[in-house]
Amino acid sequence: MIEVNKVSKFFGNTQVLFDISLSLQEGEIYGLLGPNGAGKSTLMNCIMGLDKINQGCITIDKEIFKGQNKLKSKIGFVPQELALLENLTVLENLNIFGGLYQIDKSILQKSKDNLIEKLGLTGKLNSKVDALSGGLKRRVNMACSLLHNPENILLDEPTVGVDPQSRKLILEYILDLKKQGKTILYTSHYMDEVNKVCDHIYLLDHGKLIIDQAKDQLEDSSTIGLESFFFQLTGNSLRD
Repeated sequence: MIEVNKVSKFFGNTQVLFDISLSLQEGEIYGLLGPNGAGKSTLMNCIMGLDKINQGCITIDKEIFKGQNKLKSKIGFVPQELALLENLTVLENLNIFGGLYQIDKSILQKSKDNLIEKLGLTGKLNSKVDALSGGLKRRVNMACSLLHNPENILLDEPTVGVDPQSRKLILEYILDLKKQGKTILYTSHYMDEVNKVCDHIYLLDHGKLIIDQAKDQLEDSSTIGLESFFFQLTGNSLRD
């Protein structure tokens, strides 16, 4: 469970987030949408503690987050940019990231086995990452980011540029995480994915939250389709 309460962020004299409030509950997937430059990645970085907020507060499981490691460990962040050691094998990457999370060996093995199966990596464990397709790299990226089995998960465009098979596996795993009761914040420019996995929509534009609504209610309020509806509100395509 994550609460973002009236968070503002400045870079120098430029304000990039304006009094953002979000409430992310267990077992729900929240779509964080908006055109490029809307502030989505900045907000995720603030939630992760990578960027310091200037106003407001963020709580994780009802405790105010000030960068404490015990709270950081409750979050899994799957970044848009691949964070892998490409000259090493898939298995070596999993072991190294498992070590960084300081996971007990028996727990790590169970977590690895689960992720390897769910993300279809069984036949690729001894392959070097730099020899893998883009879609497989995305799956390995997700596996390495979630080895510590976090309750709160931030996904920054996890399917960008992937093949259909990898996209299907990743989306199915995201829905499986929801069934496990995980709290998930998900950014994407693919509206079909948003329709498939998200329960609630947050729309950012120029650092301001302009939609905070359950997806079904939002769909009911617009007869022209979500992407066209967002374009009318912002003047921008979500793919810009």
